[in-house]
Amino acid sequence: MNRLDRLNKLTEQEKPFFLAITPFAPHVGQKEKSPTHRPLPPRRHNQRFPDLKIPRNPNFNPEDEHQTNRGGWVKNLPKMDNEAVDFADFVFRTRAQALYAVDEIVEDVV
Repeated sequence: MNRLDRLNKLTEQEKPFFLAITPFAPHVGQKEKSPTHRPLPPRRHNQRFPDLKIPRNPNFNPEDEHQTNRGGWVKNLPKMDNEAVDFADFVFRTRAQALYAVDEIVEDVV
């Protein structure tokens, strides 16, 4: 039985049905499963988007003098160093990899 056989049987019936799909991606896994606090994409997607980085918009990692103009707790955040920026890019990339699997699910169902 392939992964869509159950869906095919439902669509062959004349009565209506309800289908809900609730993938966990791109949310962060449990601490034990995701020690880096990042989404865990399927292994088959680990090499996708190797150069993907967070868009470097003007408000990305602003200098301290711009940071203090913000409200709430954000104004107290220090400027990220290179290691923190690299980690942010890593998390952004793994989120995209995890979402690619969700795209595959949507494609299969549609």
